[in-house]
Amino acid sequence: MNKRASRRDNMTEEDRDIQWASQHFLTNSLPDDWQNMENEKIDEFIENHKWQPIEDWEIDDIWQQIGQIARSMRSYIKKQASEQKG
Repeated sequence: MNKRASRRDNMTEEDRDIQWASQHFLTNSLPDDWQNMENEKIDEFIENHKWQPIEDWEIDDIWQQIGQIARSMRSYIKKQASEQKG
């Protein structure tokens, strides 16, 4: 198994959701080890990979949107799974 796959396998569900959601605001999604990066390095990554329509947004605003989409997506998945069971 390569290092990249093992790092992703060690991510929590929330970490993977946030990484997935980041692609909606960044030109590259957060790296597989983003949750182990220092806050300044994550901010730098975001600053360097902002999607053009949001290039003037503050980092905290982008983080808020990434988190919101990640939580919304996870809620949708859980609701769909629950409906299929019941």
